[in-house]
Amino acid sequence: MLPSDAPTAGNPILSTHNLSMRFGGLLALSEVSLAVKRGSITAIIGPNGAGKTTLFNCLTGLNNPTSGLITYRPQEGQTVNLTHGSLDKAARLGLARTFQNIRLFNELTVLENVLIGLHSRLKAGLWGALTGNKKTRAEEALALELANDLLQKQGFGDLTKVLAKNLPYGLRKRLEITRALAAQPTILLLDEPAAGLNGGEAQDLIKLIREVKSEGNLTIILIEHDMSLVMSVSDEVHALEYGRLIASGTPAAIQRDERVIKAYLGEE
Repeated sequence: MLPSDAPTAGNPILSTHNLSMRFGGLLALSEVSLAVKRGSITAIIGPNGAGKTTLFNCLTGLNNPTSGLITYRPQEGQTVNLTHGSLDKAARLGLARTFQNIRLFNELTVLENVLIGLHSRLKAGLWGALTGNKKTRAEEALALELANDLLQKQGFGDLTKVLAKNLPYGLRKRLEITRALAAQPTILLLDEPAAGLNGGEAQDLIKLIREVKSEGNLTIILIEHDMSLVMSVSDEVHALEYGRLIASGTPAAIQRDERVIKAYLGEE
């Protein structure tokens, strides 16, 4: 743990300081410094190749940055250095994510996919799993109850036994978000959640994002190209271009920012 002032609602829960990521001769991120406020919905925008997914990968430990610092404040009086982390460490600390390309277990059922999402919150060790003792059985029963409750809330009530691969695309996207929510995260990172959705599905996604944010003490960070979604749900927007942060502000301010208009939104 690093020393820190106690965070409160609206204060940064996650920050990067001069974060850079180099892949050989390619500088994917260049000295990116930004802060995500606790309880906010924060969008990361930018053209293809701007470094958005690389930033997500660094935040969640899939990539370790070449230089810079990532700090995370999960609760009062704590600051954790996430700069050289891992997916497992990020998950244990309360960061859950989806991916640009859906990563479900296609040969498992809807229910089984969500139970996997709950796995990081289970306390039974290897011995408990092998022996099936009373404590482990009770924990598994609770996990099953929590998974079913979450699936009911997300509209999967009659689909729990359906294989993930047999769901329509929009429901597969929703299932991946539901699986991430099953981990009971503090921060939910969504990588292009609206990609491939039709107009009605995108509207359902906007409703879902608002609902999950309002129902719990959840901070949401999303990468998205759908500007109508970004502008309708975000509290703050950070714009990247060629791995550099070019603008940060409210959706209204970003829409007026000449650098963003030129780099991404277009001149219209």
